[in-house]
Amino acid sequence: AAIGIKRAELIEGLTNANIVKDLFEALAAGATTFAVAKAAEVRCDMSNPYLMVCAEPAGKREQASGEWRAAAEVVGRGLGALAPHTAIDAGPGPVRAVLALGASRKQRAEEVLRACRELGASAGATIGVSEVHDRPADATRAYREALDAATIGRALLGDGGAIAYPEVGAYRYLVHIGADEAPHDRMRAAVDGLIAYDRKRRTELLNTLERYLAERRSVIESARALFIHPNTLRQRLGRIEELTGLNLDQDDLLSLELAIKLARLHGRPGGG
Repeated sequence: AAIGIKRAELIEGLTNANIVKDLFEALAAGATTFAVAKAAEVRCDMSNPYLMVCAEPAGKREQASGEWRAAAEVVGRGLGALAPHTAIDAGPGPVRAVLALGASRKQRAEEVLRACRELGASAGATIGVSEVHDRPADATRAYREALDAATIGRALLGDGGAIAYPEVGAYRYLVHIGADEAPHDRMRAAVDGLIAYDRKRRTELLNTLERYLAERRSVIESARALFIHPNTLRQRLGRIEELTGLNLDQDDLLSLELAIKLARLHGRPGGG
């Protein structure tokens, strides 16, 4: 009898694993209705609040490595503990999951994100988390949000962690622009020049410029965020203008900010 029970459990486990793989293959293909039906077979009701999650190896780790396969199992188990009903595909390749949140969507989503940050950092994984959705028709959209967040996170989070789609900001508009498709203009040349200078001199000019732009050119706020004196910031900005030929009072700073973000996405420089 015990052998029969074990065999039945094994068959059920394999059946569920195949259902989950079919679920995520359907999402990848945009077959939303089929994916939602498969989710229901493993008790993930997408008519109630849910999150999509995608985890990839952090930094320069490869998905085919034994290190990632072991980490993927850890991530899969960790995600499985975050919601009462889940559908988890722990590889090979990325870890993909549907987490059914239950009633208290905002609180549960925040708890899941905090747990994912810890899980990603400890396992050496970059975890992308979608927005909260509560309509079956949004399943494919949620899946793509998780994939995009994971891609962006891998560029930005260094050794691992998690990022939610609502946090990615302007990167959501850039994530599908390949390195060869990005503009090769004076803004890119300026950014590449700063990257090369920082790498050679071990300076932080690109980070300084990025913060200055993020703070809407406020010297005081930028200096505070960088933990430096305002005069030090002004000196750095002057050096940036000398090296790049940019005029930070007159040039198109939005294009410059986007060029920096594209450089981050494409690994120039690496995340950190």
